[in-house]
Amino acid sequence: YDFTVVSMRERGLAIIHNQERFFEGEKVFDLTLLDTALRETWQTELPVEAGHKFIGYEYMPGFLFLLYRVGDMDFGDLYLTSVDIATHAIENYKIKHEFNFKLSHFFMVGNSAIFGGHINKESSVVIFRLDTRRAKVVPGFFLHNSDLLDLKTNENNTFNALLLEDLPSGKNNLVLRTY
Repeated sequence: YDFTVVSMRERGLAIIHNQERFFEGEKVFDLTLLDTALRETWQTELPVEAGHKFIGYEYMPGFLFLLYRVGDMDFGDLYLTSVDIATHAIENYKIKHEFNFKLSHFFMVGNSAIFGGHINKESSVVIFRLDTRRAKVVPGFFLHNSDLLDLKTNENNTFNALLLEDLPSGKNNLVLRTY
């Protein structure tokens, strides 16, 4: 059985436990929050639809985000669960897409989830805004002559993308873009 331990910095730890347990047709994950002295402060069960695979997490001050994908294929929709650490409010988001999205990066910036990877072998970055529940591909990424090397967040609610661009001359350029 899988355990995932997430550092919440000054708030302690979150432990996600996948016991491969099902209840009324849904898969149930256990979430336990511990303070910095490793005392349990809260425990709950997070039901998700059967067939969802836990693939990532992100902690932002005050919030824990858990990312799931339907099945093992890159075509599967994404689901995001937001947990408010103070109030224990839980909100779920369905992120539908109509393309083959091989995910390599996931993090939160402000009120948006950022996903990096490849759509049909082309480097791509997708932004999902929590408030509008809409996803969009960031312009300038869906290019056949570039490879997404890395994505990193900045403290001012922006993020950097490091790309390797193939030039017609056969040389490569490293490109750093901020969004």
